[in-house]
Amino acid sequence: MRSNVQLCTLLLLLLAAGILSGCAGAQQNAAEPSVFYRGTDGMGVEVVLREKPQRVVSLGLATDEILLAIAPPEQIAALTAYADDPGLSSMTEAAKAVPVKLKDRSPERVLALHPDLVVVPNWGDLTMVASLREAGLKVVVCKGATNLAEIRETIQLLAAAAGVPERGEKLLSMMDGKLAEIQ
Repeated sequence: MRSNVQLCTLLLLLLAAGILSGCAGAQQNAAEPSVFYRGTDGMGVEVVLREKPQRVVSLGLATDEILLAIAPPEQIAALTAYADDPGLSSMTEAAKAVPVKLKDRSPERVLALHPDLVVVPNWGDLTMVASLREAGLKVVVCKGATNLAEIRETIQLLAAAAGVPERGEKLLSMMDGKLAEIQ
């Protein structure tokens, strides 16, 4: 008799746990359709975008060049002024299609562009990241890549956040092809 009571208790607990987890899952799934992108940036911060970004601002030369390689120019609201410098950038021709180049990368200047995504490198003064986030902007911080694996991670992160993962994969494939040629 005692084992039947224990068995019934166990079954009731499992049933209750199943019902509760089913309810929690339903709430989570109900919220997920409104999430376009969910990921963790280079600072370990979760970034959630409700829709595909249409006005991306890049605040670093490396992220300028990656965005130019993966995103259509009409999706990029601004790049750094370095993107136009042929002594620094390998993407000066592509950068011509983006009219706004930032010398002043202050939070006020960035806010004035009304971006729906701001991409910031993790080196340098990161105090502006908090200011931009407090102002309601979505910010993805990218690690300064020190090896090929980190370059790949940055490309994948930016491609996913910008909503162009297939273009990111194409860039990675091209990169792999070039590397294979020189090995």
